[in-house]
Amino acid sequence: MQESKKMRFAVKVAYVGFNYNGYQRQKHTQNTIESKIIDALKRSNYISSLPESKLQAASRTDKGVSAIGQVIAFSTDKSKIYLGKINHYLPSDIRAWAYTAVDNDFNPRKQAYLKHYVYILHNEEINDFQRIKEVADILKGEHDFKNLYIRDKRKVITKIKIDKIDVVKNNSFILVHFFAERFLYGQIRKIISLMLMYDKHKISDTQILKILSGKCIRINIPPADSKRLILLDVFFHNLKFNPSKTIIKKFIQKLTLSYIDHLMKSKVLLEMKHEISKNLEKSFF
Repeated sequence: MQESKKMRFAVKVAYVGFNYNGYQRQKHTQNTIESKIIDALKRSNYISSLPESKLQAASRTDKGVSAIGQVIAFSTDKSKIYLGKINHYLPSDIRAWAYTAVDNDFNPRKQAYLKHYVYILHNEEINDFQRIKEVADILKGEHDFKNLYIRDKRKVITKIKIDKIDVVKNNSFILVHFFAERFLYGQIRKIISLMLMYDKHKISDTQILKILSGKCIRINIPPADSKRLILLDVFFHNLKFNPSKTIIKKFIQKLTLSYIDHLMKSKVLLEMKHEISKNLEKSFF
């Protein structure tokens, strides 16, 4: 019997990463984005075996990190894919929302020419907005980020070019946009901590230049909170995705309801803060 020819598809996936242990599948837990995607692809009969499917992702986002434009690719016996069928088997906070057919050797991690992340800060965390912009200018360009990523067993090239870092005020928030072909594990979160240290005069521009030279340092730079980081998009040459407006609208509704829920919880905490502050003031009179 002649073996059926496989098709390969790239799919854009959005997810709220708060409750997951990162994107990449792990030995000791099924609570990862990739594990949920594998399960959905198997149950919807798009793949049967991982080696045959050559499932790959553009980015292995950390625990707690969310995404709008994560891109996965897999090979299948099917000539068409239906995003709704895949989403039927996914949790409601993970959604496949666009797709395109690609070459059989397409690898979203290796063929992406640019990745766009955003990190969210609150105005009250910042002393001097201009200092945040200053340090962003120092950090962009090509540097050795050996001191600014979370090391693991993998051997990686630590010299990386950050094409652009945009720092934007948005009402009560400051959005820090990062653009580069690739990022190291935990790199953006360590950069954010470094920026906050510089803002609070805990580190000088001379020390930052030493850190970026790749020389050994004794300064502790812990990674910032992963739940504030979003993978916004991944860019490829000559690749046009077909989005599903229906899926996007339904996911927006889901995000809106979740936002209102979190907003109300924040309001409760704010009211408690105000009331306890008033009681504290009364105790002095």
